[in-house]
Amino acid sequence: MPSDFFQVLDTHAVWRPVGAIPLPEVMRLMVAAVALARERGAKRLLIVATGITDLASPSTLERFFLAQDAARAAGGGIRLAMVVPRELIHPQRFGRTVAANRGLSVEVFESEVEALPWLHGTG
Repeated sequence: MPSDFFQVLDTHAVWRPVGAIPLPEVMRLMVAAVALARERGAKRLLIVATGITDLASPSTLERFFLAQDAARAAGGGIRLAMVVPRELIHPQRFGRTVAANRGLSVEVFESEVEALPWLHGTG
């Protein structure tokens, strides 16, 4: 359940999973976390996936479906920042482009220090 690692703070919601989670499950849970943030009235969501061990890099098709499903779950009402290990970030930010084309404002970062200013519109 995404709620196991989910919390709503004063300024944003955070989903911070930890442990060994297979990529298909991580992707399903990410979309569920976006839906949960929307359900709980959060306008900003920070997903920090750096605590997941042995996380595989998604294929281009997997990135497409993740972005599409996350945008659908957000319903145009969430700003999403994702923190993932550098090796998982697509050089052209393919997923971001797919999500943006579907109305989701999202960016991917290597650290929370970079992500939080963007999430709050100050960076």
